[in-house]
Amino acid sequence: MANLDNQSQRFIYIRSLKEKVPCTEQQFWEFYHEATRIRKKEQYYHRCKCPKQFNWACDGDCDNCEHHLGYVLLSLDAPNTVNGSTLLE
Repeated sequence: MANLDNQSQRFIYIRSLKEKVPCTEQQFWEFYHEATRIRKKEQYYHRCKCPKQFNWACDGDCDNCEHHLGYVLLSLDAPNTVNGSTLLE
């Protein structure tokens, strides 16, 4: 019977502490709604490669996530070849 009670308890996974924190249903949905919104936006722009089985561990903190590819801004002034020429040249 204890296993069924444990499965119905909602939790928020804190990645920096690597532990699950129990929470209410309302807190769970508010937290993961925002985290899912951020993850979906990052996946749309191809900056997040979080696998589907680890969606529960996503907390929306992309700067400290191992699945995040980073915010790479391309510039016409950036060198793009071996000799250092840019797109403006």
